Amino acid sequence: MHYPETYLDEYERAFEAMTKTVNEFIQTHERETVMGKVKTSYQELQINDDPNAEARLASALENLLEAESKTAAVTDVTAVLQQRGSRYGRFVDQAELAQRLKQCVRNHRAGRDNDLTYDQQEALDMILHKIARIANGDPDYADSWIDIAGYAKLVSDRLEGVTR
Repeated sequence: MHYPETYLDEYERAFEAMTKTVNEFIQTHERETVMGKVKTSYQELQINDDPNAEARLASALENLLEAESKTAAVTDVTAVLQQRGSRYGRFVDQAELAQRLKQCVRNHRAGRDNDLTYDQQEALDMILHKIARIANGDPDYADSWIDIAGYAKLVSDRLEGVTR
């Protein structure tokens, strides 16, 4: 089907408006607001001649959102990993130390009559994980020490009858 030049201009303007809206979404992460703006932009341009125009525009918007979301997620993960690496040191070193500490505790506890409860074992695992982070990375990062106290508090509270 052949469309008049003015219709194609309106279609192009609608697509540009949606692209702009997608960029706003990426910056603000407010999908509902952006979708409302897209709908408003679409209605303002009044593209009613083609019954498939709305579906094509919506599909194009979804494809853009998906592609940008994947790009943003990869960028966010990379940034988090870089930040964590500077805080806790190389992951492979921290992971090796954490696993060696956990294995040491498991070997020491092997054959004992009193098994650890799940929350005790998990708390110990997490405390050893935090110890490995401290030993491998920044020992002055207060949150690591607070986390250790928190895991110990969860178990001590449960032993005193307070379950969280």
